[in-house]
Amino acid sequence: MSVYETSRQPDFQKDIATYGKIGENFFMNTFGKALTSRGEQIYDVSNRLFWQKIDVDLVISKGGKPLVDSFEAVSDDSFLKIEIKVDTRAAHTGNLPFEIISHGGWGWGIKSHADKVFVVLCEDGIQNGMIYAHKAYLIDMLKWKVFASYSSNTFRNAPNRIVNEEIYDFLCKIEHMKKVPGLILGEIEINGWI
Repeated sequence: MSVYETSRQPDFQKDIATYGKIGENFFMNTFGKALTSRGEQIYDVSNRLFWQKIDVDLVISKGGKPLVDSFEAVSDDSFLKIEIKVDTRAAHTGNLPFEIISHGGWGWGIKSHADKVFVVLCEDGIQNGMIYAHKAYLIDMLKWKVFASYSSNTFRNAPNRIVNEEIYDFLCKIEHMKKVPGLILGEIEINGWI
């Protein structure tokens, strides 16, 4: 049960897209001005099919280099690739899911080409286009892949609420992730509506 009542039945397909957009906006509002003041260009690529297929939401161009939808850009160190995740259970469970399989294919944890993952921990439910967030983490994607694969994390098989398919992931304990140098790069306390 969420911390507040909602008067409608949830529309998971719509809500997931809305949660993601709120997370992206929070990232932009929190870091966007500082990044652009340094001459870096931020591209919202969340609606561009090329980047959706490799699970990247934002691309930061170091030095303002123009972005092209190509695999050359994916491997170019001039671009920092960010995946945004919003999780409605981690604040209560202490676990972050690292998705392995979803929709009959690889999950975002395997197929993402992001360099960093920005995870917002929030309550389940949207009010007036906002979510109640507890905190956010900036995580090194490569180190998280290694941590998820080789640490003693819980493996979970859970039904997907959107379609009648299973998802498989590792539940990574946040307290254990914090002990790995360079895995969690930053933590922001929020405890408010975003």
